[in-house]
Amino acid sequence: MIKSEKYIVGTEKDDVYKSLFKMIPQDDEYMHLRLSGALNDVCTDIYFLTHDDGKGISRVWMGYGRHQNSICNWGAVYTEAEYRGKGYCAKNLDHCFEEIDALNDPPLALFCSAGDVAALYRRYGFVPALKGTEKGPMYRPCGNSPKTFQEFCESYYIPTDELFIIDADFGWRNEIDCLLRFALWDMGEKFGIADVDELRVLLMEEPEGAKIILTKENRCVGWSVDGTIQLHPKYRCVKNITVVKNK
Repeated sequence: MIKSEKYIVGTEKDDVYKSLFKMIPQDDEYMHLRLSGALNDVCTDIYFLTHDDGKGISRVWMGYGRHQNSICNWGAVYTEAEYRGKGYCAKNLDHCFEEIDALNDPPLALFCSAGDVAALYRRYGFVPALKGTEKGPMYRPCGNSPKTFQEFCESYYIPTDELFIIDADFGWRNEIDCLLRFALWDMGEKFGIADVDELRVLLMEEPEGAKIILTKENRCVGWSVDGTIQLHPKYRCVKNITVVKNK
């Protein structure tokens, strides 16, 4: 019998978990890291699976930090080749967004890449994040968040006179690799520090040098790699930056 179910990482590793494990390529270290529960202290990870008596058909994932004002990376959409074109992906996405819209404490927004499937994602409320693009990175508001990415950035990046630097962990990855990256691109700026262009990779390979920069309202507005800082433009004039172990 074909069913659509969800698996919340950190719960019992049931048959849905086992099917997901088999579907994710073994060389996809990042997805297996998240599925394993190793990041459960700082991240919420939820997988959605359409399966036929345990045989995985179509999957999708969402992950976000366990902190206030969290940003969600959504995606990893995949359907097994023999089931494509039969509506199973749409069935799984329908289930996914029913669950997302029912969350008691949702993230502020979802972010994803899209490419040739942008039209499909639009059906579920995604809009292009960058001005003048149709297929590029996409944004979907959750709860009361603004309808457009530009309005979202205005509401998220609130000016302040004090910033805090703390050690980075995967709970803050989306605020850098999705939100800040797309915000800078939308303003015509480059994203990255020296030869580092993704916090995710840094955290998997050399986490000791990675820091993130927060406002006192717990909004992530920049990052630092071995002492070199990249900030959203609204915060580049702030002189009061305090290094703390945790906040």
